[in-house]
Amino acid sequence: VLCVTGNKTSTLWTQSGSQGPKWNRAEVFLGIRSDFQIIFRAKRGVSYMGDVAVDDIIFEDCSPLLIPDRPCTLEEFTCANKYCIPKDNLCDFVNDCADNSDENPVICSTSIGRCDFEFDLCEWKQDKNDDFDWHLRTSSTTKLGTGPAADHTLQDMSGHYIFMKSSFLQLPGQKARISSPVLSRMNKNCKVCGV
Repeated sequence: VLCVTGNKTSTLWTQSGSQGPKWNRAEVFLGIRSDFQIIFRAKRGVSYMGDVAVDDIIFEDCSPLLIPDRPCTLEEFTCANKYCIPKDNLCDFVNDCADNSDENPVICSTSIGRCDFEFDLCEWKQDKNDDFDWHLRTSSTTKLGTGPAADHTLQDMSGHYIFMKSSFLQLPGQKARISSPVLSRMNKNCKVCGV
């Protein structure tokens, strides 16, 4: 995989040797801040027995950024791999650094309102004036057809999430509420995100 920016061509990824008769997924971080073109290049080996196939190409997020020639600014977080990302991207459950250092629990434990529900409800509180509660669950404890097959954080049945059980015990129109801690609006782009 080659990348062309301006009149410069650089190699981003190579693969050689027998990979077997199956599809193999490849992911290549581009980290490009200007117009670019990607080129797939295949080179025939010494044998006539072989082939190269590419399918299902997609560009996702087009990040992380290239390692800068300068130190990160005060508005940027320095990732463990030396990439710079905006501090607004810290602790947002997205691996913006490509090494997950921006989602490190030590850094993110002080992020108000952040919760992956793996151990508890964090600072979130059950509303005392609602009709019933949210429950901390794992997929391994759900009955067939109730709740997701895996949590979003760990992507497996052992991971936790909060679950509102809509069963015969609750009446139509009843509500379950869980509340975040009180937050100050730091800027006009403040938002809540969840899966």
